[in-house]
Amino acid sequence: MRGEMAAESGWDAPGVPAEATLDRLTENAGVVMIRYRLIEPSGIDFVSRSSERILGYRPEEFYADPMLGLSIVHVDDRERLERVCSRDPETPFVGRAVRKDGTVCWIERRQILVYDEHGQPQHLEATLRNVSAEVERRIGSKTQPHSTALTPRQRQILRLLSAGASTDEIANELCISKETVRNHVRHILKALSSHSRLAAVAKARMLGLVDD
Repeated sequence: MRGEMAAESGWDAPGVPAEATLDRLTENAGVVMIRYRLIEPSGIDFVSRSSERILGYRPEEFYADPMLGLSIVHVDDRERLERVCSRDPETPFVGRAVRKDGTVCWIERRQILVYDEHGQPQHLEATLRNVSAEVERRIGSKTQPHSTALTPRQRQILRLLSAGASTDEIANELCISKETVRNHVRHILKALSSHSRLAAVAKARMLGLVDD
């Protein structure tokens, strides 16, 4: 199955196995690539060799235990991960993972749904990147410039965005107009140097501006 996935990618060069090409690309990029099969029997089709360096687990361990990817998520972050996935599985997620040696690291997960010709979801393809240095640097900052750049109302709106609230829901909750909400959101995006609400929420969580 692993070889099939690599062959489907079309990335193999003449004389170079596709599987080796994928492993080399993910190793150089510093990411783990995982392909999860949604159709029955569900399970993991592919894990790049970089998983051992980044997470401490060999691909074979993921193949043997399809739930390993979830079990290594820090217990305090699992509920938030489940909430994010239930709303939109393609939403970027930043949370803690427990490596095989017991150390904790921060991982950024990005994934996309892959559909068949009939529009039915077949696979989830994810990349996992260790962002511990970036997160710890931001959380450890004493100045917290992003926090001071937001008004109490904007921090309130940021918390509602983190909970998945829409513009209409925020307007109703705070008894303000939708245009006022949009103006506050524009300021939040600028303050957090983000191009979307999802990116702003992910960055706010890394900075500790909102609860998980």
